Amino acid sequence: MPEDNQDTQPGTPTSTQPAEAQNADNNQQPEDKPILIPKDRFDKVNEERKSALAQLKAAEDARRQAEESALKEQGQYKELYEKMMTDAQRAQQELRTLKYDSMRREVAQTGGYPALWDRLRGDTDAELADDLARMVEAFPKPKSPNIDAGTGSGARQGEAKVKTSMSSDEREYWATMLGVRVQDLPADLVVSI
Repeated sequence: MPEDNQDTQPGTPTSTQPAEAQNADNNQQPEDKPILIPKDRFDKVNEERKSALAQLKAAEDARRQAEESALKEQGQYKELYEKMMTDAQRAQQELRTLKYDSMRREVAQTGGYPALWDRLRGDTDAELADDLARMVEAFPKPKSPNIDAGTGSGARQGEAKVKTSMSSDEREYWATMLGVRVQDLPADLVVSI
């Protein structure tokens, strides 16, 4: 046996070429030779790929649907929020109106003119009281009755004269007119003329 074989170890290059050149030759595959994969391994990898793609598509669809439903819910929540804000503003306005009307009624009642509460204007009790005072000042002053304006006969102007006693002929006339007996007529019958 040659001595060279004993010095060499299995797997070490035996040629005289440098080690780097031999490694480069071993790493290169001839381009005309295809890589062969067993059919069952190819089918398994292909099925795994298809399954992964289907799961990815399902996950993407679920995510998209979740985003769409979230946007729809946000839209509904936004509409609900806007409606609630409108209702709250309306309720606050009604409360302010009720408080203002109550204040006006109280000032009008205190001033002695409760029927004028809805005509009062002002923001405070003092302003409302001042408005009521100005309104009362603008009322026409009542005229005092003239007790000397009578006609002198004791009857007021436009009143008919009253006869307090009747003759027997007048009593018969009125009994006939009223359809009663003369005796049934009261003795103190008063007749306006």
